[in-house]
Amino acid sequence: MSGAFLVVLLFGLVSLFADITYESMRSVLGPLIQVVGGSVAFAGIAGGLGELISYSLRPISGYLADKLRAHWIFTFIGYIIGLFSIPLMGFCSSAQCVFILSQTERFGKALRNPARDYLISTVSHKYGRSFAIHEAVDQVGSVLGPVLIAFLISNFGYSTALKSMFVPATISIILLFITRKFYSDYISRKYLGQYEILDEKISYNGNPKDGEKSNAFVGDDIFKLYILFVFLTTLGFLNFQIISFHLKSIGFSDFVIPVIFAGAMFVDSVTAIPFGLIFDRKPFLTLIFIPITGVLGTFSLVNPVFMFFWGAYMGLSESIVKSGLAKIRKSAGAFGTLYLFSGLASLIGSFIFSLLYERNSYSIILISFVFQFLSALVLLKLRKFFK
Repeated sequence: MSGAFLVVLLFGLVSLFADITYESMRSVLGPLIQVVGGSVAFAGIAGGLGELISYSLRPISGYLADKLRAHWIFTFIGYIIGLFSIPLMGFCSSAQCVFILSQTERFGKALRNPARDYLISTVSHKYGRSFAIHEAVDQVGSVLGPVLIAFLISNFGYSTALKSMFVPATISIILLFITRKFYSDYISRKYLGQYEILDEKISYNGNPKDGEKSNAFVGDDIFKLYILFVFLTTLGFLNFQIISFHLKSIGFSDFVIPVIFAGAMFVDSVTAIPFGLIFDRKPFLTLIFIPITGVLGTFSLVNPVFMFFWGAYMGLSESIVKSGLAKIRKSAGAFGTLYLFSGLASLIGSFIFSLLYERNSYSIILISFVFQFLSALVLLKLRKFFK
């Protein structure tokens, strides 16, 4: 087992137990808000605003992590704040309490993700493979989490189920300490204190040296077009909070809804590695599947079978989108900027889809198609770069 593979695998295991913790909450957030008295608009905004809070802070946390050379510090603090917000939800008796803690969890993710993704990108220049391996292992937790909480809710109720998430949260933090040690050993052993990746000077612990730029700089036009592509495709993607609210409204049980989500996360996991390997050879061919699966995923409102495409979109957006950015500009700040516009699109999209749902839920499919079509047109302008 190569050192690079082991480090990426360990990052994946950290995320696996983190996903068991917070994806379990995500899979039942819509029904949970409904149980404690919230509305569909409240559920939609909880999802969308949470993503905005998370993503809008990521450029700041990414910039600070680069500037202070504190990628590991931001990673640790983010995991601790985010993961331990979930068990606290077990003590909530109002929609407002659930709402606040769901936003706290997103805040923790804002702190950790740009720094963590940057660290992963420094392990190997094969970005598609690295992010795909991480995503595949990560999504095992996304499958297990919803299944676990479905079982716990069915037998013990929402409160006990959420409180039990303290266990996987703690395991994730322990694994993060182990990952930190292996990462440092791998870097120092292989590069003897300093190494160069894509014209970046990195110190032995994986942080930018002396505050200098850590960008593999291509150009503002390419970077902006790519951000626009991500913005549009995210705008047209229907979040699971609205889907789960719809499923409960038409009669699906509190047990079945998380299982459906788990199935989608399984698709996410098994599609990540094949698409990641294809990306390293044919990046444009891989990227074009993002808007296609995005619009097909909205048909989950018609039939839950289409959650297959929803899961495939998640796999692509969590691995391939980041791989594409790493080819353009690699730094925690760049990852943060990507997340910012994704979060803004998520909030706007959630608001639009919430309003449409109240009037005619199936019109969501048409609007999603429009946004995904526009994103595909933008991607065509990047075809030469990703050829």
